Amino acid sequence: MRKIAYTSIVFLVLACSFAGVVFVIESTYLMDAGKTSIIHIFPNHDDLPEDDFAVSVANIDTNKKLVDMVDRLINKKDIFTGIDSIDGIQSLSKKEKKILSFRLAQEFYLRHEYKNVIQSIENLSIKERIQNNTQFMYAYSLSKSHHIYDAIDQYAFLVRHNNNSQGATINLALLLKKSNQCDRAIPYFLKASAISSGRKKAKSLAGLATCYHKMKKYEKAITHFKKSIEYRPNASVVWGMLANSMLETKRPYETVLDAYNKSIALDPK
Repeated sequence: MRKIAYTSIVFLVLACSFAGVVFVIESTYLMDAGKTSIIHIFPNHDDLPEDDFAVSVANIDTNKKLVDMVDRLINKKDIFTGIDSIDGIQSLSKKEKKILSFRLAQEFYLRHEYKNVIQSIENLSIKERIQNNTQFMYAYSLSKSHHIYDAIDQYAFLVRHNNNSQGATINLALLLKKSNQCDRAIPYFLKASAISSGRKKAKSLAGLATCYHKMKKYEKAITHFKKSIEYRPNASVVWGMLANSMLETKRPYETVLDAYNKSIALDPK
């Protein structure tokens, strides 16, 4: 016989008292044959990638001819269809064509036109993209265009080149977690938490804890959710996930309920 746990009733009463709260209860706290299903709280904004790219063209040579060409091409419909036949392109040197590609990619990135970013620089080498500060935006654009596994590969190249790339390391870990590869994500979350501070450190620790929860290593999850909260005490979703992990380890219901209450109280909506 199914029996609704009294903690569920308390939680539901509290939840209903907050008008406009955007929590989604995926499953009610039930006790059935000794199995406890947890309450999931969404959305988790910690799953959003870091946008660390700062447009920097200091290391890219330029001239008025190329600037004018970018201005002329950027609003052209179907820009990559027959681009070589566009007036002026054929007269460019090989080096100038590469510079034009980087310039176009940067402009498209600022406009959030990620598919055009990809088309602008996908045929250039990884070395060239790294040298011209466009590898991050390439990987980010792949991710935003739902090419998850390609984005993982490109972030991995960047992280190997630059061990201190916080955004790339965090995004790589997030994508690995998203693709159910927590065993691969954990080392990157650990690395990200070691080289970052503040919000990014908190985000890395929360991602690490989420992976431990998925792997049913609930004590480790609790430890790292708590560490994340130390750096970002107002993160409502992290409080909710901490409560879920504590629920799995049969913590006293008052402790679990307190974490849920904090999650609800901190929700900005």
